[in-house]
Amino acid sequence: MVEAEKPPKRQKLLSPRSHPSPPLSPPPPTPPPPPTPPPISPDEILQRRRNKEEIRNVFESYKRIKFCIDQKDKRETEEAYLCLISAAGGCNCSFSILA
Repeated sequence: MVEAEKPPKRQKLLSPRSHPSPPLSPPPPTPPPPPTPPPISPDEILQRRRNKEEIRNVFESYKRIKFCIDQKDKRETEEAYLCLISAAGGCNCSFSILA
């Protein structure tokens, strides 16, 4: 005799539990919003732009050197290295890249 397929099991409905009432205490006070930073001066904005531009120039020179090394072109590598040194002008972070 072939056993007939069993019907799917029925899920039991759970009755909602009664939750205990929360204690009557005031909610904790919300912390004050963080203070807004002072506005940036125009000189500082210009300084940041110059720094970003210097870093961009150094990185482009670095990529150019990597490309020249991959191509094994000594003349272009030397030119790119000199360009990197001149782009590094006075940026302290670029000196660590050159090292």
